[in-house]
Amino acid sequence: MDSDLITKRIHISGLTPAISPADLSQRLSSFGTVKALDGFGLPDALGQPRKFGYATLETTKAKLARCTST
Repeated sequence: MDSDLITKRIHISGLTPAISPADLSQRLSSFGTVKALDGFGLPDALGQPRKFGYATLETTKAKLARCTST
């Protein structure tokens, strides 16, 4: 069923230092409940902020499909 909740960890790339975890949490909240945001703002091997991170969402399959297509 589409109403069954699932928990998925998604990779988010193309981030800039101007995007905060709070911005991402607000944006992703329309697709489900944001359980965790990991890796945002951490430095890469050259000491620059990484351009990717991970979000853990509790959502439905329909909302997850809409999220990944956006």
